[in-house]
Amino acid sequence: MINRCRFGTKLFCMGLVLALLTGCGQGGTDTTADPAESPAASEEAENAGDVTDQAEEMPTGPVESSIFVEAVKDLPEDFITGFDVSSYLTERNSGVHFYDYDGKELSEEGFFTFLRSCGVNYIRLRLWVDPYDEAGHAYGGGNCDLTNVTTMGKWATDAGMKVLIDFHYSDFWADPSKQYCPKAWEGMDIDAKAQALSEYTVESLNALLDAGVDVGMVQIGNETTGGMAGETSWPKMLQLFDAGSKAVREVSAAKGKDIGIAVHFANPEKEGKYKNFAYKLSAAHIDYDVFASSYYPYWHGSLENLTAVLKEVADTYDKKVMVAETSYMYTWEDGDGSGNTESRETVGSVWDYAVSEQGQADVISKVTRAVLDTGAGIGVFYWEPAWIPVQVWNGEETVYLENQKIWETYGSGWASSYSGGYDADAAQYYGGSAVDNQALFDFEGHPLESLRTYLYLRIGAVAPVSVSRAEVEPLLGAAGEIPEVPKTVTVEYNNGTSEEAEITWKEEDLQAAAEGGAGTYTVNGTYEAAGETHAISCQVTLNTKNYIVNPGFETATGHDWEIIDHNNIGCVAIENDLNNVLSGNGCLKFWSEQDQSFTAQQVIHLESGTYRFGGHLEGGDAGDSPVFFIFVQEGDMVYREDTSVSSWQVWENPEIADIVITGECDVTVGLHAEVPGKAWGAFDDFYLYKLDE
Repeated sequence: MINRCRFGTKLFCMGLVLALLTGCGQGGTDTTADPAESPAASEEAENAGDVTDQAEEMPTGPVESSIFVEAVKDLPEDFITGFDVSSYLTERNSGVHFYDYDGKELSEEGFFTFLRSCGVNYIRLRLWVDPYDEAGHAYGGGNCDLTNVTTMGKWATDAGMKVLIDFHYSDFWADPSKQYCPKAWEGMDIDAKAQALSEYTVESLNALLDAGVDVGMVQIGNETTGGMAGETSWPKMLQLFDAGSKAVREVSAAKGKDIGIAVHFANPEKEGKYKNFAYKLSAAHIDYDVFASSYYPYWHGSLENLTAVLKEVADTYDKKVMVAETSYMYTWEDGDGSGNTESRETVGSVWDYAVSEQGQADVISKVTRAVLDTGAGIGVFYWEPAWIPVQVWNGEETVYLENQKIWETYGSGWASSYSGGYDADAAQYYGGSAVDNQALFDFEGHPLESLRTYLYLRIGAVAPVSVSRAEVEPLLGAAGEIPEVPKTVTVEYNNGTSEEAEITWKEEDLQAAAEGGAGTYTVNGTYEAAGETHAISCQVTLNTKNYIVNPGFETATGHDWEIIDHNNIGCVAIENDLNNVLSGNGCLKFWSEQDQSFTAQQVIHLESGTYRFGGHLEGGDAGDSPVFFIFVQEGDMVYREDTSVSSWQVWENPEIADIVITGECDVTVGLHAEVPGKAWGAFDDFYLYKLDE
């Protein structure tokens, strides 16, 4: 049993809070003079060390802002309000500048003081074993080696914050689908690997502590849902967990420092997963303090479910819980030309939160509430709020090419080309920041108001009432008919209230869609809210009839798709998995440690005519010669289109056009795959249209 104070820090400097709210821009550096010689810098350093004498000046009620944040009355002083800024040093090395709210440029160290003044009390930093190729070229993603992590950890410590070291036990990214073994540990049996992990943990922690980094917590692995350090079987994973935990306790005892131990998993939306993980850890007597979860609202289900699954672990096994990663979008724009994880192209549906600064604040607030409601929650970390473009992309190829050179040189993109020898996906899809539209700084380094959310959770913030979101979902309809667009829209306001408003659609847009045949149309309209007229639009796709039954695998009734697992290993099934859908909630998902061979098909009665059949798939780790194809079979005639997978959420769209059917008949349509063990992916959104209808 641990108490809440174990990992916490006392509430951030009240003097800095007051200074921030009155606009003094704490943490800024005057770029016209040497910061080391600047009286302002000296005064800043002096003020940063004084955390007690101005506590009485803390505002007692909500402050005026451009966003609404309701104060959390039961938020403990030592509740962790953390940021993961692992890419920060390589951003600075790439020439990126950051500013305070007064527009003053922040020094490297001043950046952390500024974060602290905005309510951040903990910094999370990922640590990779050897993120370099044989020639010494960096893999990118922040080049998170021990040297860089120590530098940032010391800056955070000097700013009065504690540090969480996120051991990935990998040379590069570790996540639910990738848990690659460090190069130096390749070929080791599990006993030798556990010993290597233990020694590495001890050496790294000692180096950090000896450098003066205030390590308050350590993660034993990162998102270890599917493995750790190249091991995917639970007996071997548990041996690694045990080795890591004992190594941390060894250092804690030797240094006389209380360092918390966290385990970290993803996919709380998967029924029974966390319960199963916690049981396995308990049965193996793994010594840890905190059960941590990732929670991204566009992937990981409801907040009510998050609270429930974490509370079950906390209550059953007497553990503390937290969210180790969360973030959200403030814009759909791409800042560096490299594409983003979440964009209009990858979603295409209405979100639970506005894509705005208010939406970011709402996510942080609600995730915090969900963690507190477990009764054992100790904190929340926002992931990579400062991973912004190295140069703002203006749509020109020259700027993108300049960015690419900088990413390659300094490692400030999610991956460099040099990482391809270690991570096959990166060989094809290396590039810049994939989350610049989820940062809490704008593309040029100026802080968004949502950066202050942690501060406002303590005191509250109010803003003029405005429309936060009013969107209608894209519609599907039949060609040749006037689209049945919604008559009203739910208008959500930034203060958390909502109401229904009538929409007036442009008749000419509706008529143009009806007369235009099959295709995608934008229908424009207006509605009244908050005393003003607002524009709204609806994307309408008009198709001929889709003859596929259950085209998006939204139901698993067994009355439409016949799914054949040729090796009878349980490698493929219809699942609700928001991580691997193109739209809706369902998909046909495949994965196994063994070689996989499967077919999904259905029989459809068609009339004479010409048809087009297609679908979508994504996935990875399929080897050099996977077999993927879609097919249409009528008697002895077989139409086939080969395809493949390349990466997560990169959707391929194989299609067979000009399928000629003569006379009424039954045809079999479907998909087939033959892939090696550990290949993974999903199929979604199939269609069969009659072209001459």
